[in-house]
Amino acid sequence: MSEDIGYASILTPNYLLAQDISEGDGIWYPNIAKSMGVSVATIRASLYLRADKLFETNWRFAIQAGIKKLAYHWFVPTLDAVAQANYFVAHSYSGEYPRMVDLEDYPKGGIYAYVGIADKIKLFLDRVEALTGERCLIYVNKNYSDSYFRRPYATGTSPRDSWLSTYPVVIASWNNNYPAIPWPWHPMLWQGWQYSGYIHGPTYGIQSTQTSLYIWKP
Repeated sequence: MSEDIGYASILTPNYLLAQDISEGDGIWYPNIAKSMGVSVATIRASLYLRADKLFETNWRFAIQAGIKKLAYHWFVPTLDAVAQANYFVAHSYSGEYPRMVDLEDYPKGGIYAYVGIADKIKLFLDRVEALTGERCLIYVNKNYSDSYFRRPYATGTSPRDSWLSTYPVVIASWNNNYPAIPWPWHPMLWQGWQYSGYIHGPTYGIQSTQTSLYIWKP
């Protein structure tokens, strides 16, 4: 693998290298990415209630290059969760890995301005599973989790949003020597670790100046 992986290379002998792909990256040349060690792509299918403009092209490119893939949706907590799930499933495909929900959209008014996000996420996840049979991966960072997912009211009480830990987590944890797994997930039970969003894009086959890479479990 490339020296761009840096410190994360110490974790890679039994893991895969994955790349995040969306319309914001411009044209993707997956054979270049593959030559750099990329074997998995997380490809954005939809955001809000619209399709990613390059999803169909990127999905086809991944198939042609022999890169494993999944489709994901950028979740917006202020929009109807079931409508988003319906749209996502209608505008995506099943890949080698389950579909993923991307949790990084902060409501207007600051990170503490919206209550009940986890409940809306549950509606989304349940609907996707009902339509596809797939149990989604959850992409999240520690700041989002700490801000919105409700812990116990007091020591010894049942955590209100602990159900989230039953879903595989893909963690965005940049500039760390290890993935900083947030509550309520177990520190070792992660599917993917997005360790940087500042990797040189053209080196990995995209037009954008920067790309995001993951350490990925097979």
